[in-house]
Amino acid sequence: MDRNLRIRMLLEAADKVSRPLREIAGNSTRAGRALKAARDRLKQLEAAQADVASFRALKSGLRTTEDQLAGARRRVAELARQMDAAGTPTRKLARDFDQAKRSAAALKLQHEQQSAELQQVRTRMVAAGISAGGLVAHERELRNAIARTNNELQEHARRLRAAEDRARRFAAGRAKFAAVQGTATGLAAGGFSAIQTGQAIGRPMLAQIRDAVNFESAMADVRKVVDGLEEPRAFAVMSNDILGLSRRLPMAAEGIAAIIAAGGQAGIARGELLGFAEDAAKMGVAFDVTADVAGETMAKWRTAFGFGREGVVRLADQVNYLGNTTAAAAPLITDIVTRIGPLGSVGGLASGEIAALGATLGGMGIESEIAATGIKNTMLALTKGAAATRKQREAFKALGLEATAVSKAMQRDAAGTIVDVMQRLGRLPKEGQSGLLTQIFGSESVAAIAPLLTQIDVLRENFAKVGERRPRRRR
Repeated sequence: MDRNLRIRMLLEAADKVSRPLREIAGNSTRAGRALKAARDRLKQLEAAQADVASFRALKSGLRTTEDQLAGARRRVAELARQMDAAGTPTRKLARDFDQAKRSAAALKLQHEQQSAELQQVRTRMVAAGISAGGLVAHERELRNAIARTNNELQEHARRLRAAEDRARRFAAGRAKFAAVQGTATGLAAGGFSAIQTGQAIGRPMLAQIRDAVNFESAMADVRKVVDGLEEPRAFAVMSNDILGLSRRLPMAAEGIAAIIAAGGQAGIARGELLGFAEDAAKMGVAFDVTADVAGETMAKWRTAFGFGREGVVRLADQVNYLGNTTAAAAPLITDIVTRIGPLGSVGGLASGEIAALGATLGGMGIESEIAATGIKNTMLALTKGAAATRKQREAFKALGLEATAVSKAMQRDAAGTIVDVMQRLGRLPKEGQSGLLTQIFGSESVAAIAPLLTQIDVLRENFAKVGERRPRRRR
């Protein structure tokens, strides 16, 4: 057979091999999208499950408050009869009567707030298709749906890990592919048939071509969002730098390219992108999240907290340490920190202290959305100062505090101030805690903040774990 004909047949065989591999190139993207969709669905299911649990707790709490309110009203009525019978009441009787009226008024306010919160939860449940009359059946359905979704998550994560694992072999793919092409030419020249030659090179080419297609696709995304890569030489330098980084890090070149793309989209300068990608890759491995999630998170932290590279790395280290030493997983703490973002600086909290609060609440099984809302409202309530409402001022006074002084203390030592307020609340009788919590922080935050009253030592320990000189904000 003519040598040129044999080479042409060889190349046609190689094309037949590479064609299905181009279809495989989309597997990683599809698995990532499926994983995100399953995570979003799981969040919705868990939120619905949390609403059902809140509904039960609120119903129980409302019945308790109703009983206490009825008892307080009977006490007021009885003391009123005693005062009428006495004509001129004693100081003790008058004092008891005033105290009974205040207690009844506080319980009435608490009852109204609990009723309003119960209605909010009921409204969310109705929107989710959950009726109060069939909670047992709905809870069973939610548990089954969550179990199915968790199974889906595990399967999608497995597929994504498998795709990324295959991509790790691409580091030297181009060089090997060039060598294979040289071998192919030699085999053809030596008289091997196209089929024999295809068998000789087909298997090693399979993984290499597939990885090459995936990487080129990822680099196309990088080109779109990173300035200055329109020029072929600059693009080639970036590609080679990413390949070099993949040889040093436990992450495929395709994954690193995804991080670079996230950084470019966030406006990070081209000269900082490789360092950013290296930090995000390490974070992805430590937190057991995908490359694009790690890159997106670090980009958000840079923007939200005004951090440079050092500040973001320090925050990631703090979250990782809390994830390793508390009952809260690092991804949960990360979600809470990201939800709160720059609001922490308003409350005087360093980013690490936000992470410590998130680890404390997350470790008690509180969902990230509820925990973040509780932390936000805590910071806002404790920093209102002169803008505090009358009820908030009265509640602070009952704790032996003054709203403006608390606001100033938050700027000096936010962690210490929060611990102090929680300790004062924790010393109150149980029946008085809920009312003051609601007055200071709002009814929607009670579910997140109330557990802190029994976990003050844990909160103090977590604050100590992230004790730091605060990262300087970029100017």
